[in-house]
Amino acid sequence: MLFSSLIFLQAFLPLTLAAYYGIGLLPASSPEKKRRRKNTILLIASLVFYGFSGLKYLLLMLAVILLNYFGGLLVSRGKTSAARKAFLAGTVILNLGLLFFFKYFNLFRDVVGQISALFGGEPGAFTRIILPVGISFYIFQALSYTIDVYRGDAELQKNPLDFALYVSCFPQLIAGPIVQYSDVSAQLTERRENAEQFSEGIRRFLYGLAKKVLIANTVAEIADGIWALEIGKIGAGLAWLGALAYFFQIYYDFSGYSDMAIGLGKMFGLDFKENFRYPYLADSVTDFWRRWHISLGSWFRNYVYIPLGGNRKGEGRAVFNMAVVFFLTGVWHGANWTFFFWGAYHGIFRIAEYCLTKNSKRNSRSRRKRFRLPGQVYTFLVVLVGWIFFRADTLPDAFAFVGQLFGTRGVDETILSFLSFRRLLALLCAFLGLGFFQEHFHFLLDKIQKITRGILERIWLLFLLFLCILLLTNSNYNPFIYFQF
Repeated sequence: MLFSSLIFLQAFLPLTLAAYYGIGLLPASSPEKKRRRKNTILLIASLVFYGFSGLKYLLLMLAVILLNYFGGLLVSRGKTSAARKAFLAGTVILNLGLLFFFKYFNLFRDVVGQISALFGGEPGAFTRIILPVGISFYIFQALSYTIDVYRGDAELQKNPLDFALYVSCFPQLIAGPIVQYSDVSAQLTERRENAEQFSEGIRRFLYGLAKKVLIANTVAEIADGIWALEIGKIGAGLAWLGALAYFFQIYYDFSGYSDMAIGLGKMFGLDFKENFRYPYLADSVTDFWRRWHISLGSWFRNYVYIPLGGNRKGEGRAVFNMAVVFFLTGVWHGANWTFFFWGAYHGIFRIAEYCLTKNSKRNSRSRRKRFRLPGQVYTFLVVLVGWIFFRADTLPDAFAFVGQLFGTRGVDETILSFLSFRRLLALLCAFLGLGFFQEHFHFLLDKIQKITRGILERIWLLFLLFLCILLLTNSNYNPFIYFQF
């Protein structure tokens, strides 16, 4: 079930909100008991939400919850340091083992089949498996709890239902943000909902819904149509249009979903950290990764980069640690050589920037301001080409598509067939929403808000909701890129 689906908007969310706040109106002997009731409703709703993906996948998620709940108990109560380390290692290995099995079994199957074919044998008869929805996100969340308990950064959660809610909470379950336990542990039992927060949650959710349905889904039509063509026949103009369309699609698709998740959290009194901060305004690849999928970057920084030594053990070690992180970033995204290359590709630029700026004044405020525009152009090109490898099915296809960007072969006569007024409007809105306008004219937007007391924005949000419902009602096209992760 997607947040941008009619069943979620018209049935699941209204019923869940009604049950959540309705049960809070019932008399209770204490605020704690009232909170328990609300948590129970939210947990049941989360399990139902994930259960739409299939009962067997729901059972898998419950197994991960139990694994890490008891892992936390063992890590916390180990009598010796060695025992605690052993329990932690066992829990981590089991979690990553599950993740690697489901994400990499099909790749292993294909490689074995190819090797077998080279020697005249028959490909293996292994059945391909379907990747459980959101497994990468909820396993990383569960692991953060066990690791934080081991480090002493979080208290042991003795209530299994509260821990189950932390892992399965539906607003951020299938596509993040990846919520670290230490950030929300207090909110599980001590949060207080209020009208202002609920109103902000609706606002944030509707903007995210519009980004997903009105922009991402529309530019996805362009990207999918161009990528479906034979690459050798795509001219440079069409290749650039296809690359730009996907460049916009993946940002508005994922950031829109994150906005909806953060907005939903606020509706239930939960505060999740930001996952995007206008990443396409970045003036370096380093800056891009401070702004893009922030929760994943924070996870790797806290649980991989810093434990490996970060940049505290010299330049050489820092470079090695960065290489490990970006390799794992590619691995996390999926079992395809294109993802491995994409991670390594970004890692090369990140490491190069680190080495070039480590002993220079590149990061001084005045110097950054002077070179910001060239830096943004450079970052735009690096990121855009990187998304081609992320989007392609194979590495040869990716290199061929990049070649078409700068080639002279191919035919561009069909470029207008991929553009319509609605698609051109979506491309224009996509450009306006990247952050340039917001960065330079935020004072104007704030002034309009104060003068109208937010009335214009409320009318605008209702209009966006109407358009989203209209499009969802008249079209079954509602892809979501990060659903596969």
